[in-house]
Amino acid sequence: MAGVKQVADQLTAIHTQLQPQLDGLAHWSPARNARNTSVYGCLGLASQRLSGAPGKRLLVIASDLQNNSSLDVTPGLRLDGVDISVVNLLCTSVPACEATKGAWVGFFRTAGAASWSFADPAKTDTLPPLLGGNWPQ
Repeated sequence: MAGVKQVADQLTAIHTQLQPQLDGLAHWSPARNARNTSVYGCLGLASQRLSGAPGKRLLVIASDLQNNSSLDVTPGLRLDGVDISVVNLLCTSVPACEATKGAWVGFFRTAGAASWSFADPAKTDTLPPLLGGNWPQ
């Protein structure tokens, strides 16, 4: 039983350490640069960094998912077992938003992601703690 308590204490310490960064991300409003949006570049880098990493792997993407660069597309990109949470997904219309989500869900599924969720800016501030396991659906 002591081992379980030790792991629980370690998780609590990690959560406490990361909480300020997670809070900052939830309220982050980055400047937009429509010339250089590379969602595929983000995913390629995440694939490299998370590949083979032990434990739960979470990728948080703050983006409108409007990729406009093919310079860093990684053929065969894998996100096996990664949980993906897209926050600050700003859409101009419901049909456009659903089309964007549908396209990326297909990509995430093909890449082997374990789960995915989307939150628009209005919902981003009310997301449950990202490391708590309560994923928005």
